[in-house]
Amino acid sequence: MKQEKLLHSFFSFFLFGKLPKAYRILGIFLLMCFVATAQKKEKPAAHKKAPKVNATAAKANKVTYNILTLGENNFGYDILNNNKILVHQPTIPGMPGNAGFKTKAEAIRVAKLVKHKIVQNQMPPTISESELQTLNIKH
Repeated sequence: MKQEKLLHSFFSFFLFGKLPKAYRILGIFLLMCFVATAQKKEKPAAHKKAPKVNATAAKANKVTYNILTLGENNFGYDILNNNKILVHQPTIPGMPGNAGFKTKAEAIRVAKLVKHKIVQNQMPPTISESELQTLNIKH
């Protein structure tokens, strides 16, 4: 309640006070900036950026991949840096649905490409549909 009264008197002073118009406009602008910054919210956790990997550190720490067997004719991969998982990909990247790779060889080809992108410091190491077609990945 105290803050509302203070804000009201401050706003009234700048709008109706005996200040030059330029000062009133400046005061209102500063007040709007203050209110906008006070209402700024933190981004949700889902919008966190992918972890940064220095290319030199990635080479030194040996980026590796593991192929995941998720069932009959269903494969995925993990990309690791210094034995810590950077990418866990149980599905075909960039494709709708939950289907994994149909063969282990397909998963290996994409895992190698993602590994190469990480070593080259291309973060995030996204895979496009045209890259999947180039690698002859059937989805």
